[in-house]
Amino acid sequence: MSGLLQPGSHRAAGLVDDEAVLGAMLRVERAWTAAGVRAGVVPAGVEVGEVEISAADRAALAIA
Repeated sequence: MSGLLQPGSHRAAGLVDDEAVLGAMLRVERAWTAAGVRAGVVPAGVEVGEVEISAADRAALAIA
């Protein structure tokens, strides 16, 4: 774990570990994109789907 929210993240394991932070970042980006589509600043054809954290993402977090 690289410790995106160090120090102190050890006190809230699973809530603010790197994977949880990455997941939250992806959800925020998805929400921004959906809001942009609704506001007309992102083309209507842009699909806003679910994003899963892959094994490669987990491996990258481990070495980051």
